[in-house]
Amino acid sequence: MDMDRHLWRERLLFLIAPSADDPIAVRQREALNELADALNDRDLKIFPLFEQSPSLFGNSQLSDREVRDLCARLKIDPGSKAKH
Repeated sequence: MDMDRHLWRERLLFLIAPSADDPIAVRQREALNELADALNDRDLKIFPLFEQSPSLFGNSQLSDREVRDLCARLKIDPGSKAKH
């Protein structure tokens, strides 16, 4: 997974939650979908990171190890995705 290819091209927003059907994650995705045009205008790319559901980076599904590595790179504490 190469986050550096987005450097200076796009802004990255990581949606972090226990699972894709987590109520907070669902509400966040709904709110972001309502702002789709504004997000596109600002070159903002949304990447979901889930503990219990497949996580995507672009069109690629991340392995559990890639999710752990990305969380470490972003300084997200293990298990923090499960807290509300």
